[in-house]
Amino acid sequence: MDTTINELQKSISSVAKVLTGCNLMFTDITAVLGPSFTLFKVKPVLGTKLSAFRKMEDEIAMGLGVQLRITTLPDSIGIEVSRKNRTPVLLHDCIGDESWFMEQKFSLPIILGEDVYSRLRVVDLAELPHLLVAGATKQGKTAFLRTLMMSLIFKKKPEDLKFVLLDPKCTEFKPLEILKNNYLATLPYGESDSGEEICIATEISQSERMLSALCVELEKRYELLKKAGAREIKRYNDILKNGKITPDDGYYLPYIVCICDEYADLILGTDKALKKSIQASIIRLAQKGRAVGIHMVISTQRPCTDVITGIIKANFPARAAFRVASRVDSTVILDDPGAEKLSGNGDMLFSMGLDYERIQVPFYPKEEMEEEILKEVEDLKVETPYFLPTVMDLNNKSR
Repeated sequence: MDTTINELQKSISSVAKVLTGCNLMFTDITAVLGPSFTLFKVKPVLGTKLSAFRKMEDEIAMGLGVQLRITTLPDSIGIEVSRKNRTPVLLHDCIGDESWFMEQKFSLPIILGEDVYSRLRVVDLAELPHLLVAGATKQGKTAFLRTLMMSLIFKKKPEDLKFVLLDPKCTEFKPLEILKNNYLATLPYGESDSGEEICIATEISQSERMLSALCVELEKRYELLKKAGAREIKRYNDILKNGKITPDDGYYLPYIVCICDEYADLILGTDKALKKSIQASIIRLAQKGRAVGIHMVISTQRPCTDVITGIIKANFPARAAFRVASRVDSTVILDDPGAEKLSGNGDMLFSMGLDYERIQVPFYPKEEMEEEILKEVEDLKVETPYFLPTVMDLNNKSR
């Protein structure tokens, strides 16, 4: 079913005919044309069980000849039908949106995309405080990570933000290497097997050491907050700015966002010691990182219980689910079915708790990302790299 604006009334009539044929009683149907799907809002007759619509989901889909998803809205039943002719959502259009331009209250604002009403959706990563991204391959996860990073780079200065990048695929974060002296946190000399500085971890052993170093950074930050009598990073930086802490007692703390593009590669197929260390570091950072400005974003194309374990889900309350192969995979990510009914190409279900909403992620080619980063670098002065702490082993020797 193609739902352009001129065909909306015809589509509403088709939906009404199918619902009547399924003996589902309703009083009114309205339609909203979104970027990637059309939402039909059906008001059931008082006394009609909402579960009746869900039980007839397959019959409704067959009657309309489309794949659809049924959801519960505050005042109606929602029937989401994917559009054949989508309205493109581009990152540059999102950045030009007035709500993004005027946004000042978020500590780490990230663009999610557009909702069914074509409204820009922006959330604060600092409040999430960690994000799990999952879905089948080539459904939009990496494009979403690019949008997330560029959102932060457009809004935050290098002195306020650092990235820790884990890239087991070895290719996705390559364009960001030119930000080494500005936005990237770096593993110092001697901490890698090659003895070189590492700003993007592409090997599992490098990822393990970066995460371990980030755990040391976590504890150092807690000591600084304790010394300053602050409960969280914003208060600490305000105290420092007002001159209530001397440079000998503390220093300015930028936010750190740790992004892993394929979490499954880090914990599957590695030796048990590395796997245990990586999982322990990620859980520790997720449990304690928020107060000191350290936030985790992990992505995987393997939404199975071996990867997305119960303890991961408990510490990553915010979830971004892209299209998956089965209802079981959707349940692993969201604790609910639905992601298997998405249409792909950046079509996403986003959850910050119990409820979730459907959002179209902006399209942002890797080539444009490289051009934008080059423009950003031209206007930035080269700063001293932000080195992560040296990791000490159990014998107190440098690794």
